[in-house]
Amino acid sequence: MIELRAKGSMRKYLDVRRKVEKEIASGGKEEAIGRLIGKHREFLVIKILEALKREGIIRDFIAPGNLSYSDLERGIDVFVVKVGESKYHVIPLSVTGKAWAAKHMEKHPEIPVIEIGFKDKYDAIKEKVEKEIRQYI
Repeated sequence: MIELRAKGSMRKYLDVRRKVEKEIASGGKEEAIGRLIGKHREFLVIKILEALKREGIIRDFIAPGNLSYSDLERGIDVFVVKVGESKYHVIPLSVTGKAWAAKHMEKHPEIPVIEIGFKDKYDAIKEKVEKEIRQYI
């Protein structure tokens, strides 16, 4: 049997992923509700990005997925691809609630944060997404 060993940042990622998986498995009702709300926020942003793609405002986007390296280690929920004057721009974005935005900005200051309140409407969220995309370029 061949044994594969993770090194450096991959080992760190795998350790963090195992820890998060354990927390999810042992989490209670409140944590499950929090995760559902987070998934709903991400779903809204994906729908907005699909609309921006249809409108030609962005070229494309990639959502790396829950518990991915980008999500756990870098705090990135989605990458947006926009065509500039002479090159492509890949814009990392994080989607979170108001209660976690400051913590995220402290931990990952280089990643733009889309802060979505529980009662925010589609148009307000779309405006926040467009603003972050414009500011990044």
